[in-house]
Amino acid sequence: MANLLIPQGDDFEFNITLYHGTALVCPAPISTVPVAIRIMPIAAAMVTGQKLYYGDCGELELSQSLAPTDLIAYVTKVPELLSKETQLRGNPIDVTGWQGFSSVRSDYGSPLAWNFVCTIAGNPLLGTFNLLMPRSVSSGIPANCTDKSIALIEGFDFADLKTWDKLSKSAYVWDFDTLDMRDRKTRRNKGLALVTGEVTL
Repeated sequence: MANLLIPQGDDFEFNITLYHGTALVCPAPISTVPVAIRIMPIAAAMVTGQKLYYGDCGELELSQSLAPTDLIAYVTKVPELLSKETQLRGNPIDVTGWQGFSSVRSDYGSPLAWNFVCTIAGNPLLGTFNLLMPRSVSSGIPANCTDKSIALIEGFDFADLKTWDKLSKSAYVWDFDTLDMRDRKTRRNKGLALVTGEVTL
């Protein structure tokens, strides 16, 4: 779940990267000694030395080849250590040929929507979508907060859902869906949205 603060009248954009599976937990520190980690099945075989990418953890290097059906990967991390209990995300999803859709609404039942332009960002093998709300769209969204109203909430943190509860009456809703090559639609992210009023038109 992610919450958005959209400046009215501005071009507002951000990226969403899709990964296989949920977060994994590293059972032991990873160094130059191979360690086994559980993975989701992959699309194609990989060979010793290839890299696995796990978000904030950086890259891991395969110490044994990997078949598409394997559920365990033997990896090393070079040069720094990866601490025990570090959260690992799966490899990026190949989004070749996929479509993305995202809207902001005043509430879930509202017929009026303000839409993002969703495009694949760069190489589709990296699983990243770019979501852009052009200023021509954001300028049409009625502001539902001001910088002052946000400042009145002590310690306001956009990642803290409890903080957003204090603005729930005025917050909009948004989500992001994908449509894959097999015509399967999946909700990938959702949250609340605040729109700050524009001063300079």
